[in-house]
Amino acid sequence: MKKFMDIIKENAIPMSPIPTRVSPRLKQLPNIKAIIFDVYGTMFISESGDVQPNPKTNDIFLRVFKENQINIPPDINIQKLFYGILKANQERRRKQNINYPEVEIRGVWKDLLQKLNVNASQDLIETLAIYFEALANPIWPMPHLVKTLTHLQKSSLVLSIISNAQFFSLIIFEALLNKSLAELGFLEETCIWSYRILEAKPSIRLFELSAKSLNKIKGIEPKEALYIGNDIRNDIKPAAKLGFRTALFAGDKRSLRLRKEDPTCKNISPDLILTDIQQLLECI
Repeated sequence: MKKFMDIIKENAIPMSPIPTRVSPRLKQLPNIKAIIFDVYGTMFISESGDVQPNPKTNDIFLRVFKENQINIPPDINIQKLFYGILKANQERRRKQNINYPEVEIRGVWKDLLQKLNVNASQDLIETLAIYFEALANPIWPMPHLVKTLTHLQKSSLVLSIISNAQFFSLIIFEALLNKSLAELGFLEETCIWSYRILEAKPSIRLFELSAKSLNKIKGIEPKEALYIGNDIRNDIKPAAKLGFRTALFAGDKRSLRLRKEDPTCKNISPDLILTDIQQLLECI
């Protein structure tokens, strides 16, 4: 685990949010018993979001293999092979009537290495996956995140997460905030990670699972929980449909997704709009 955290730490790039032109919308929300966070673009600045094929990522693939002493035949396009495997995994799930399939990225890397005739241990698979992600999608904590979480932890509020994520997403907290999820106050049994259920936001299923766990473990109803995310379609729309109160995080131009071009999001309006995560403390 320490090795994996070191990879994240060594390749993290200090970043500041890029301001948006969105104005905050703040008000008191009574009777909130749980705060549910998105991760990328909400708690952490994410330089690129979902990593897509491009010349830069191809160079990163080559660097990751070279630095881990894996020789690649010059006639093989690693990037094309990787994303081909990823899309094939997603397509299999779509054929099972899953509209928003997620992959377990370790499985993609395992299949890739098998096609390259590389006999890889689980440790090597995870090392490659984390190293590639750290280089291709640099992240950094949002300003005032630790202060906000520390304040919330001292309250009686339950802290949880719903996130499109992979196994390494759980490691970034300890790597960059020096505290585990539990130490930051998150109730891990209620956290919903897309890679574990092989389904991604905006699927309503993630929010259903969250609502079910919060109710079963803490007796909390959706109307008593506030969900915070940076994407109107992926975060606010499904959360509101499930009955959660909602807050749009509009603090970074990189990740803010207003989805004005999407007619299904036309009438979606969050309860709150936050341009700094610590504004949350004024509303609960």
